[in-house]
Amino acid sequence: GGFGYRVSLQGKDIIDQPHLPAVQHNTPFASREDALQTAALVKNKIILGILPPVISVAELDSMHIRYRK
Repeated sequence: GGFGYRVSLQGKDIIDQPHLPAVQHNTPFASREDALQTAALVKNKIILGILPPVISVAELDSMHIRYRK
């Protein structure tokens, strides 16, 4: 088990992320809160026009997202 996220804009799903971005393993998020926090960052990047809305390991670390290194 685990968690992922979907980002929707204007009623349309534009991103389906079932696992952690920026890490090598296809590992799901450990918690719903981690997935939601990362999804919010992705959505903010899209709104700001930062495309593609790539998430870095440094960003995951700064948000204290748990993952296997």
